Amino acid sequence: MNVGIYPRKLLFFTILIALGFFGYKFYSNSLSQVKADKIFASPADNVNMSQNSEDYYLELNLQEDGSVYVGSNKKIQEGINILADKDELRYMILDQPQSYYQNAEIAVILPKKLNRLVEDPEIIAVHGAKPWGAFLSEDGKKIVYRATDVGSSATVTITAGFPKGYFSFPASKAVKYRINSIPAVVWLAGGVVIPPIALLVFIYMFFKSGKTSIKKTVGIVETPPANLPPAIVSVLAKGYVGPHTIIATLVDLAQRGYIDIYNRDDDFVIYKKTTTPQQDAHLRIFERILLEKIFLPTQKRVGSFDVEARIARHLFSRKVAVFYLNVYQEATSLGYFTQVPASLHLKYRLFGIGTFFMGLIGYIAFAIFAPDPKVVLFFWVAAIFLGILIVNLAPKLTVFTQRGMLTQENWLKFKNFLSQGSLYRGGSDLFEIYLPYAIAFEVEAAWAARCAEKSFIKPDWYDYPGRLDGVESFVKSFLPVVDYVGESLNLSSEPLVK
Repeated sequence: MNVGIYPRKLLFFTILIALGFFGYKFYSNSLSQVKADKIFASPADNVNMSQNSEDYYLELNLQEDGSVYVGSNKKIQEGINILADKDELRYMILDQPQSYYQNAEIAVILPKKLNRLVEDPEIIAVHGAKPWGAFLSEDGKKIVYRATDVGSSATVTITAGFPKGYFSFPASKAVKYRINSIPAVVWLAGGVVIPPIALLVFIYMFFKSGKTSIKKTVGIVETPPANLPPAIVSVLAKGYVGPHTIIATLVDLAQRGYIDIYNRDDDFVIYKKTTTPQQDAHLRIFERILLEKIFLPTQKRVGSFDVEARIARHLFSRKVAVFYLNVYQEATSLGYFTQVPASLHLKYRLFGIGTFFMGLIGYIAFAIFAPDPKVVLFFWVAAIFLGILIVNLAPKLTVFTQRGMLTQENWLKFKNFLSQGSLYRGGSDLFEIYLPYAIAFEVEAAWAARCAEKSFIKPDWYDYPGRLDGVESFVKSFLPVVDYVGESLNLSSEPLVK
């Protein structure tokens, strides 16, 4: 039988982080490669196209996507810049040329007819050069710039403002503009402010969890203090649900005649037994939900493949979350908690998830678009890890009522009995009877060790092709099956209910 850990959520968050990291690497490597191949133009690439050495002529070609080419093959890195009220072309044509040009003309060929510019085009000629005008041609297909007396110390730059909507920019450039339009102070404030706030929340949660943490209980009770389902006992024991809540419920359902569990060595099979309406009436709401998650309406048996298929249908399982929520609600209705723990946990989990994603988005955006030095990246990383810590700490903030604390204390005394180091000398049948509670307390191994020398009769609801000659061999063959199912279902649960 293959027993593994369901990696869905780990994979989900790993992909998010990997996308950010490799996206940045791809962006950096692509930019470096492009620069190395001399595809992007610079003033040195603006080779004179005039047949007369005393004059200078250059032709720029604009594309509908906002890219700009010198001639037909050299692309200007910046292209058309997206601004709030216009889209701007700003490009340095000459920068201290080695030759003197009596006249200079630059023609910007447009991708489609343009009736008017947002503002008049301008040629900026300084350090001895003289601007001689710039205009949009009558046919609206090009912009012409002219200057005179361009000497070896001169600088010539052209500008033009295009109306919004003239260019159809690619989505990546539009997104980059939106991010770049966010003031740097916002990124800085976010990176510096969010982590300290998250840290304060985490510190508050840490000390609050210490006050609500389960205290060590002294004393022993040799019988269950009350007739409670193992799922409720698991919540009383820790203050929150988990895989052992599911595992204990499965064993309890098997003992009560609702399912059979067969270990086939290389796989397992869980059978849903035929029950009467009277038997079904004794199922609690959360038990019905768990059975519905494991079995399809017409299904009577499931194996490991079926369990994995049921889980793989969605990124996160709503039914497992509803199962947990109903366990919490029933425990609260019995007066053990001041409020439904899931509601209290949810507030902190949402804050933690929000902090995580803000940190992740801030890290990716700052890594790609922010100028050096990128010291603020440290704060965004801190926000990511604080978000994870807050999410994991949230389930430990359960607040018990006075009745809940007293009930919890009595049940923990029963846990002490199950986990004692000495051999158990009582009746042989109690090992199976108390097994769901031992699982709920997560002391099933200790309880099995206590009963290691007891005579063992295989339960009617369990089957195994190998030899079972005692409690130890039973536990070794049985627990991996239910552990696998419980752990897999727990990991598939929606992250907002834990």
